[in-house]
Amino acid sequence: MLARTRASVGKSYPYEPSDGRLVFADFLIRTTPHSTQLRPAQSAYYLQNQGYWVWIANTAVRSGQPSHSSREYGSLPVHLSPLPELRAMPPVLTDMDGEIAAQVRRLRKTRPVKPGMLRRFLGPSSSDLGGSRA
Repeated sequence: MLARTRASVGKSYPYEPSDGRLVFADFLIRTTPHSTQLRPAQSAYYLQNQGYWVWIANTAVRSGQPSHSSREYGSLPVHLSPLPELRAMPPVLTDMDGEIAAQVRRLRKTRPVKPGMLRRFLGPSSSDLGGSRA
């Protein structure tokens, strides 16, 4: 699904069958990539790509609220890699997303610990490192 109007223009939501039945509002456009040309995972990644957002910004400019019609979305230029590459890339990108998420979790876990470790290692006055200590 793609949002077509106002501040949401260009935002997307990848439907999963586990979502159940969805009701569409008039500001949404249902899209279904042709499965032999564009894999759903590839289209989801494409809709997060900077090139897509540049296209949205350049084509949604209007007086009043920005918007896109289904015809305009239909003219969206999408680079298609050879099918074997299309099939190979989503699992690689999913693995990378998992690694990034794991790194973020580790960072969130360790960041609060660092000040305490510095105080223990450098002493209670470690926050005053600008003093005349040698």
